[in-house]
Parts: sequence; C-alpha cells; structure tokens
Amino acid sequence: MTFEIDTTYKDLRRGLSQLAQLGDESSDLAGAAAERQQTQDLVDLWLPLAKTRLREAVDSPSDQARWREAIRGVALLEEPEPEEPEAEEPEAEGAEADSGFVAFLTAARVLLHCLLEAERPGPRVVAIADRVRKLIKDGEYPAGAGLNVSRIATEAGCMAASVERARLALRDLEAEGLVTFNALAGRWRVAGKVEEPDRPTRIAGWLRVLIAEGVFPPHSNLPTGQQLGFALLAQSADVTAALRILADENILIYRAGMRLLRKPWPPTDVEPSPEIADLAQKLRGLAAGGLDLSPSNVRNVCQRARHWWRCRLTPPVDQLEDAFRTLVGAASHLFTLLETRPAYQDIDTLLRRTAVTALAELPDDVQERVWRTACLAVAVLELQEVATGLARQGVHPPGGRSGPRPYRGLHLSRLRHPSTKLDEKEFTMNGMMSVLLAGLAIAGVGVLRLAQAERHQRQRNILATTRMDQEWRRHLESDPELLKLWAPEGDDVMDLGQYARILSANQLVCALAARYKVGVLDAATLRVQAGWLMSRSIGRDYWEACRALRDAEARDRFDRRFNRILNDEFVPLSKADTVA
Repeated sequence: MTFEIDTTYKDLRRGLSQLAQLGDESSDLAGAAAERQQTQDLVDLWLPLAKTRLREAVDSPSDQARWREAIRGVALLEEPEPEEPEAEEPEAEGAEADSGFVAFLTAARVLLHCLLEAERPGPRVVAIADRVRKLIKDGEYPAGAGLNVSRIATEAGCMAASVERARLALRDLEAEGLVTFNALAGRWRVAGKVEEPDRPTRIAGWLRVLIAEGVFPPHSNLPTGQQLGFALLAQSADVTAALRILADENILIYRAGMRLLRKPWPPTDVEPSPEIADLAQKLRGLAAGGLDLSPSNVRNVCQRARHWWRCRLTPPVDQLEDAFRTLVGAASHLFTLLETRPAYQDIDTLLRRTAVTALAELPDDVQERVWRTACLAVAVLELQEVATGLARQGVHPPGGRSGPRPYRGLHLSRLRHPSTKLDEKEFTMNGMMSVLLAGLAIAGVGVLRLAQAERHQRQRNILATTRMDQEWRRHLESDPELLKLWAPEGDDVMDLGQYARILSANQLVCALAARYKVGVLDAATLRVQAGWLMSRSIGRDYWEACRALRDAEARDRFDRRFNRILNDEFVPLSKADTVA
C-alpha cells in the first residue's frame, strides 16, 4: 500500500527538525531569546491548523481531548500571567526563565507531533471507531476477544506510524462500553463475559474422535497425562478429568499409572487403525499448492498458532485459514519424507494423530478452530523433530535432510521398537555411565553457581560502596561549613565554588566507574560517556586536578583501564584548549 504525502506534512517535518535543534544549554542570553522567538513563530504558524483539527474532531471525545491538551499546553505557556516584581537573584531569574522555555519548547513539539500524525493519509479516528463497532456487532470480534491496536490500524488503511488513531478510537469505544482496557497487561478486549467451554469435556470429545478413528487401537496404552497435555495444549488437571470422563463411559480402563483402551464398547464404534499410506494419500489430496513449506516458515506458523491459543486471541478468519492450510501442507510433506523409516509404534501413532487432526472437519466455533489449529501445529512440530532425529541417526528419507532443530515432545530415545533388546551387561554399563555423567553435571553446575554468586556479591559490594560515597558527597555539598572544612589547603588551595564543581564532577566519574566495573557499561560505551564529560569545562578541570590521585589509588585492571579511557578523551580536548 502506497501513501501520498502533501506539502503540509513536509512543512511540519521541517518545523519539528527546527525545534529539535533548539534548547541547547550552551546558548548565551541573546541566543536563548532568539530561540524562544523562533519557537513562538512556529507555534503562531501552526496553532490555527490545530484549532481547525479540534473543530473537526467533534464526533470523537478522545480526539478532542488530545487536541485540547495540545493547544492548552502552548496557550498557557505562550503568555504567562504578569507577576509583581520581586527582588530575586539573577541566577534564580535565569533558572526560572530556562525552565519556562524548556516547558514551552516541549509543548510546541507535542503540538507539531499531533499535527504531523493528523496529516498522514488514512481514515480518521471516527471512521476507525465505526469500523471496529461494526465488526463487534457482526460477531467478527466476539466477546472477550483480544484487540491488536497495530492490526486494527493496518486493516483500516492507516500507515504503520498512525497507531495512535486506532488507540483513540478504542478509547471512544471504551467510553461506550464496547471494549475494555487492562492497564496491567496493556491489552484491549471486547467487552462481555467470555463463555469458556468446559475444558475436560472438550478434551474428552476430541479423544473420542482420535479413538474412534483408530489412532489408539484397542488394548493399547495411551500416552501419559503429561504427553497428552503437551499434545492438546491443556493443563494436567483438565487431561486427568477428561480421562475420568472416558473411563466412566467404559472407553478406557483408568487406574493409577495405567491408561488402557478397552475393546470396542457399544455405542462407541472403533475403526481399525488406518494405513499410513492411505492417510498420506488423503493429505496429498487435501494439501493446497503454492505454499511456503520451508522449515523456518512452518516453524513460525506453528509458533503463531500456539500463541493464538495460549493467549486466547481471535485472529482474522483469513489468517486462521492460511495457517491451517500451511500446516496441512507441511503434514503432507513430512508424511512423504517419513515413508521409508524403521517401524516404530510411536511414530505410527503420531502420524495417525497428525492426519486425523488435519482431515477432521473444523467446528463452527472460532475458539474451537483456534484450538484445533494449535493441536495440529504441535503435531507438525513433533513430526519435524522425528524427521530430524532419524536423519541424525543415518536414516535419510527421500529428499535429504529436513526439519529444524529438535523440538521437545516425542524423543527417539523413548520410541518402542519390537526388535530393540538390551542384555544385562549393556544395561548395567549404561546405568553406571548415566550415574557418572549425572554426578559430573551436578558438580559442574555447582561450581558455576558458586562462581556466579561470588561475582554477584562483588558487584553488590561495589554498588553499595559507591552509594555510600555518593551520599557523603551530597551531604558535604549541602553544608557550606563542612565544605569549607574539607576544602584543599596548602599548595592545592581552591575556593569553595571551584571545590563544589570538583565534587560534582567527581560524583559523576565515580558513578561511571561503578557502572563500568559491574558490567553495565562496556569500553566503547564508556568512551562515549567520557567524551561527553570531557567536552565540558567542569569535566576537564576535574580530571586535570585529580587524575594523578585516581592513578595512584587504582587497585585492579578495571580501574587502570577506566583511567586510561578517560585520559585518552581528555588529552585531545586539553590540547585544543591550549591552542585556543
């Protein structure tokens, strides 16, 4: 989507660039007066347009409030109320004038930012609010559905930088009671109570489908509760309750540590386990063409589908359908890759579960569709892991190596193969090696944790010592009598004003040293901070007076390198001062 920018937008950009160059502390009195006049001219130029925007926003209370606040900000500071003259010190008058100009400059920048955003192409706040209101009324955004501000702005036809319009539209809808905002989570949702279905009942219903389609044959073990919870993106308590429901229906034999399927039990009809080749043929017929089935894209789609369900988001219908089509195509592709493989029972069960999930008819309920898509995403990720594991073991399916890095779920070390048998000696050696490796791992983790704890304690000591020094300096600067007592004497004598400047610079240098030693600043960032410090006369005066003392009290390589970096930034500027 392309947008056309008019001349007003470009003029506002230039005005903001001019404001960004104002407010420099190094300006003299005449320069500060000229900067204030330049800011005043820009405000006078654009204030009528802001008032016009205020009148146009009559149908949006939030937009009107934004314009009123921006106009009031420059109006209150534009003409300050006259006050009776008082005998004040020149320094206090200058500080008050600087503070007033900074506030006026900030208000001017806010005003031009609002105008710049309003000049961007796209619908106004009222049009966006009407569109969202219609989507809520039509059921596209059901009760409790999350609302993405950026997506609302993009779908309405706004630029990526015009997210503020969608936010203002949602505030108008919030005043109408249509949406709610969770300030703690920072999320918008459609108002209304979310009718959350009974999770165990939903899980039990889907397990009935898997059992009826022959994914789990009669008299075979079901996966554990943890594995089912991972495959169905459900809590262990909900899975346990679902298994008890099926046990009460005589579909399962459910006891502690045992989950066995019974024989076909009326009225439940259990089909024989389908052949993998037949399922692959059906998937190939269902898969659409022109899909991006690269491992990275498939993994991203799987993660997006799982995120939708975990956060209880309601994606647009087209996005949900595209994700499901991609997952079906990925499942068909992985079926082809796993045609030549060892006969593992768990892989067959995984393939059947993936195919049944992909081929089953999707329900009408949107949240049910999101959950079914997320279940298919988990199955596809497990198939990718299986393909990767078999390739690492030397079993290369047709088409070469495929799949991302191993994903937690189904592990090849746990697969049951009918010909896999370990003799007693090999089993004993494997057990001893496992115990030895576990012991070494625990010892290594312990050593690393001790080293980490020691480093953290050293960093805490540095910060605590620096904090005490800073408190002492602040106390010294607040008491002129103490400042006079601690001022240098003899050959290094200096007046109290100069000594206060040295103390202020020393406080900043000590803070930089503490940040560098605990790792908050690296050498490159410290060099930038040191260059900024040495660009001020107060920093150069301090370093010229105290660098010999800091070199003498340096106790480790961090202190010595810190002093060297500050000295490197001081030398060029000191030479420039000498030349000047």
